[in-house]
Amino acid sequence: MATKKFIEKGLSKMQVQVSATGFIGKVIMVMTGVALLAFIFMLSIFVLIPIGLLGVLVLGSQYRKMKRLRKHIHQPTADGHIIEGEIVYEEAAAKQLM
Repeated sequence: MATKKFIEKGLSKMQVQVSATGFIGKVIMVMTGVALLAFIFMLSIFVLIPIGLLGVLVLGSQYRKMKRLRKHIHQPTADGHIIEGEIVYEEAAAKQLM
């Protein structure tokens, strides 16, 4: 019931109205704003730094895997030799593999 009354009056969105009358009210309002900004900044640091570190760890692990794979691709084998990462077998050796 109460929600219906708020919607009918157009108060469905949260509205904050502060009237700072006098010097002390304005000082309190500024201090509250500064404290809120500092809290939001600290919260964003505590959220963004772990996400960034996780991203760096994932990219580093992918880089390490790709480096190991490239090294493995360019190593010659006993059956043939390598041309740009592709193993070339002799005809007799290729028939044995099939």
